[in-house]
Amino acid sequence: MRTKKFRLEPYLFYDYHGIETHLEQMARRGWRLRRVAPFYWEYRRAEPEARTFAVTYFSEASEFNPAPTENQRTFHGYCLDAGWELEAEWAQMQVFSTAGEDSIPIETDESSKLRAINRAMWKNFLPGNLLMLLLAVVQLLLQGQNVLRNPVRELSSPSTLLLAAAWVLLALCEVLAVGGYLVWRLRSGRSVAAGGTCLERRAGHRRLNLAVLTVTWAALAAAV
Repeated sequence: MRTKKFRLEPYLFYDYHGIETHLEQMARRGWRLRRVAPFYWEYRRAEPEARTFAVTYFSEASEFNPAPTENQRTFHGYCLDAGWELEAEWAQMQVFSTAGEDSIPIETDESSKLRAINRAMWKNFLPGNLLMLLLAVVQLLLQGQNVLRNPVRELSSPSTLLLAAAWVLLALCEVLAVGGYLVWRLRSGRSVAAGGTCLERRAGHRRLNLAVLTVTWAALAAAV
């Protein structure tokens, strides 16, 4: 019997609703999240059980910290005292779970949560997304110049065309990532201001993200 499982997941960093629901389903099937790597999520075998998951965002956390900060350890201690066990971390994202049905929620203020997500996105993910988008655009412009100089050679080269397609797909990935977040942030802000909660990403958005990401990496791998 396998004790580990590796999956390419479609969940974006700020899609905490979807992540919580997904991890609850995995726990019922006997799989608990062990860690989130750059290109996959790792799960470990566990006893199937009903667990409640909570995703929070702690601004001091970082993948580059050699150890949790003092404030982060204090926060983890408070959560543990309230019955929440730390499952995994993904940059500023902290994933907790509990088997208790009456555990005190870790967060209740949607406005504070939205601000924490926005700080985490600008600290860790959006700068990298924007840099990759700029790189993809520059590469496409360079390839466009090569086509203008020698259209026959460039357009008759399968590797050149495949690489151009990969850069187009990568640019599309980054536009979807950045644009999708900004739209979500705007709509969630309106919802929270009206007394509601942050909006949940739709399953169709996740499937589109996974499809574009898979095709992009396949094209880049083939081009290389």
